[in-house]
Amino acid sequence: MRWIMRFSESMMRHADRVMAVAPSLVAHLEARGIASRLLPNGLEKKGPAPDIRNRDGKVLAIGRVTAQKNYGVLIEAVKRLGDHAPDGMIIGGADLSPEATALEEQCREAGGRARLAGRLSRQEVLERLRGAIEKAVLAIPGVEKA
Repeated sequence: MRWIMRFSESMMRHADRVMAVAPSLVAHLEARGIASRLLPNGLEKKGPAPDIRNRDGKVLAIGRVTAQKNYGVLIEAVKRLGDHAPDGMIIGGADLSPEATALEEQCREAGGRARLAGRLSRQEVLERLRGAIEKAVLAIPGVEKA
């Protein structure tokens, strides 16, 4: 896996500019001498929180299964809420992730209320997202280091 990072960084050094979705990634790249620019995720933090009282009791998280995504916090919240917790689903390439084993154990400890759905096709992810708009809550538990 490290050879992929070295190869990627080598290729990025030849680019005019690399777009990054997080300030920490910009800092990581620039520390390695790779010119980068922040292109924030498309989700706005503006406005009031949506009313989630009428949702069907599901929480959906989509993304790579990595430590930076902080899915363990989401699973821990489901566990602590017990019977009051919504069901949680994390969609991502868990089969490729070293973090997946620990997260799967956390899911078992949460009584099966949370699960790793694994990698889904683009169409399946879009269907889940469409359903989440009206019926579920989309969770983004990742943290940004200051």
